[in-house]
Amino acid sequence: MNKDFVPYKEALILKNLGLDISCFGFYNNADGNIWVKHEIDPEIKDIYKGDFEAPTYQQSFDWFEDEHSIFIDRKTYTNVNEIMNIEYSIKSWKFPPIKIEFENPYDCFDRDKARLECLKKLIEVTK
Repeated sequence: MNKDFVPYKEALILKNLGLDISCFGFYNNADGNIWVKHEIDPEIKDIYKGDFEAPTYQQSFDWFEDEHSIFIDRKTYTNVNEIMNIEYSIKSWKFPPIKIEFENPYDCFDRDKARLECLKKLIEVTK
């Protein structure tokens, strides 16, 4: 389940951009590990006050759409037998679509790599 959470570095950037939502998990500042809230004993929860929320990718994408009116558009190109390509772009009523380019062209087929690249581009556009 950890791969559903935004990585530490990007989560910290999102926090600094103003993401302030209740999340399923949070990061421990001391070691950068994700803690899922329901796994923490309520009696020791106060120890973690200095930590910050660890949003999932979906929560982050929803936040960008709600707060900044930008979202990820995904188009899948197929033929009869296979997926030929997947294109990702950022769309908004504020500006023309921005295509997300991958260093490795096959990364578009790897969901985890694609989500991270999309998130990085959303952060870049928002700054």
